[in-house]
Amino acid sequence: MARVVVTGASGFLGGALISFLRKNDIDCIGITRKKSLDLFTVESYEESPLGDILIHLAEPNNRSDVEKSGTEQELACYETFKVLLKKGYRRVIYASSATLYAGCSMTPRKVTDPIEGMDAYTRIKMSSESLALSSGGTVVRMANLYGPGMSTENVVSHILNQAGLDMAITMRSLGPVRDFLWIEDALTAFLAIIEKGASGVFNVGSGRGTSIRELVSMVQSIFKNKQDVIELCPLKESSNLILDIELTKKTLGWTPKTILEEGIRKMVAMKIKNHA
Repeated sequence: MARVVVTGASGFLGGALISFLRKNDIDCIGITRKKSLDLFTVESYEESPLGDILIHLAEPNNRSDVEKSGTEQELACYETFKVLLKKGYRRVIYASSATLYAGCSMTPRKVTDPIEGMDAYTRIKMSSESLALSSGGTVVRMANLYGPGMSTENVVSHILNQAGLDMAITMRSLGPVRDFLWIEDALTAFLAIIEKGASGVFNVGSGRGTSIRELVSMVQSIFKNKQDVIELCPLKESSNLILDIELTKKTLGWTPKTILEEGIRKMVAMKIKNHA
């Protein structure tokens, strides 16, 4: 049986992926630089153990923090991935981001569409994609993931943390249209890539766009609590990013199962239960 090595295993996606693969009887090792009883802790990813398949998730996910660190962070990420590739994993799967797609269009983005390194965060993604593909590996361009254990810094968390309270919901911008994907649907995509032995670039998202305004309204409807909504920085131009997932569905036999409203209902129920 192939052994899967997952870097960044203490993060939202990494932790969920390790648990999911183990439940599906996949031999896997989760690697982290944080102290953990359930994971393989390393000082540097150069110490990562060998295996058959590498799933590389260990890159910074806070875009503003990455920008502050500048080229030093870019070089560090590039060198880390190069070191991992030299270990000789038979297959490499790299988790990239839909934010690489250039321009603005309501048309869902195909993997053949242009990509662009607009800042340090996206330049890291581009260089890592190049390394993965040059080794014959797989690139997964992810939509906005949400679900249990997600970061408190994402837009879904920001809305949920304010919803149901006796106060206005304050958002930076309500206009952007984004593709949101339930975490378990992302996990089944990774499993399909492992099982199919697929290589190349795949979009993994819902294939549907939802504006932040619509997302706020959805959460309010579920809470049955109509709050005022304050928009701090209305956009002067449209901002749309939706993924075309037809190639992914056809090649992997994969399709997302959880519609956005269903996933948000689950998150609202968890919030209510935790505060009961």
